[in-house]
Amino acid sequence: MLDFVKGDSQAPTGNLIAFCQVIGKNPFETDGAIIAIHVVVSNISARENSFPVVVFPPVSLKNEQELSRVISFQGKCDVVRLEDFKIPSEQQEQEYMNDRLEQFNDLVRDYVDLYQRYHEKIAPKLSEEIKLLTGPTSTRSEEAQPTEGEQATLEKLQELLKTGAGPVDFTPVIRHIEKNFPQYDIQNFEKNIHQDQTEIASLYIKKFFAIHEERYEAAALFQARIMQMESARS
Repeated sequence: MLDFVKGDSQAPTGNLIAFCQVIGKNPFETDGAIIAIHVVVSNISARENSFPVVVFPPVSLKNEQELSRVISFQGKCDVVRLEDFKIPSEQQEQEYMNDRLEQFNDLVRDYVDLYQRYHEKIAPKLSEEIKLLTGPTSTRSEEAQPTEGEQATLEKLQELLKTGAGPVDFTPVIRHIEKNFPQYDIQNFEKNIHQDQTEIASLYIKKFFAIHEERYEAAALFQARIMQMESARS
């Protein structure tokens, strides 16, 4: 059960801030009393009841006042409180981090499920309103043909990187992802391919697979590593 401190579980916005109090050691920033993560669910890119999710890297905030400022800046959003973050001991730190990773993945899945149910509830009404604006929908013959699956596309991307393919070889796959799987920031991957930054490109692929497999906190950790490496280069 998600502990909403702001927002309505019956009408989620798709814009979520999850936070927890830190007791003891903060692995992200020593003087941070709060860990917060921003999650965004897209209904625009939804396909066949699959709602793409972006999980931003966890951030450390100094106190509740700083958290309140962040929430106020977001405007319309949901805020969920997580159980306190407290590492039992140095020896148990990795096990504890893994447990919190699983808990966070469960939270994101629960939130996406709430959002999907809400979207299905209001979609018929929105559909009727859109018909008034756009007119009749296209016939079946006009609909786009099925495209290569998401898993197979990511595997193709991974194989090209492993075999040392050049930027031109990546282009058809990248354009396919841009068109059919907009939840992935493939433009940033493409930039690193053109700059011959294969290590960073490899991290992007790992992040894409984590998002695809709904391992959202893992995706956030890969993104944090990417940002660290790109910052070191600049």
